[in-house]
Amino acid sequence: MNTQNDKRSLMTKKKMADALLLLMKKTPVYQISVQQLTRTADINRSTFYYYYDNIFELLKEIETRFFEELESALDSHMIQKKSDASYPYAAAIFRHIGKHQKFYMLMQGPTGDPHFNQQFKQFLNRKRIINYHIMDSKNWDIFWADKETDSFRNEFLNYGLIGMIDFWLSSGMRQTPEELSRMYAGWFTSVVQFSIHVEIPF
Repeated sequence: MNTQNDKRSLMTKKKMADALLLLMKKTPVYQISVQQLTRTADINRSTFYYYYDNIFELLKEIETRFFEELESALDSHMIQKKSDASYPYAAAIFRHIGKHQKFYMLMQGPTGDPHFNQQFKQFLNRKRIINYHIMDSKNWDIFWADKETDSFRNEFLNYGLIGMIDFWLSSGMRQTPEELSRMYAGWFTSVVQFSIHVEIPF
């Protein structure tokens, strides 16, 4: 495929993506038909089916691009000093979410993808390296040594981060990504220290 065709293909797919997101502002994604989308995007049905089998395949591609961009933003901060590595990682997450505020809130909303939140948590689990450098290697081994409770800690920490993001967006984004990242890093460190040094009698 030559460059001109590549550009045309990208433009066509963007039109379909934009049309889907526009329709999702008012209509739940599972209720959107191919006919509605092609009418909104001003393309014919054969063009849609040339690229996708259904609406959800298009949605998956849009979401994949979102997470790829977020991963790229995080990977750009891989080389950091040990003492402050968690700060730029967390800030990168908040900056990316802030940049894509409308998309994120749409996916989390009543007309969005009901599976988006789970995908976001899976992404955070896979990129757990964002928290590695706020502890020395010995403490990290202690903190994650209990495999039985590892998944519970992940859920707790990831839901905390997602909750911060949701509240930040819904309350008008008054704090900067850097301010939020300092909060998150501080609270995470507190959880780690508590888990390592404190035993709670039951």
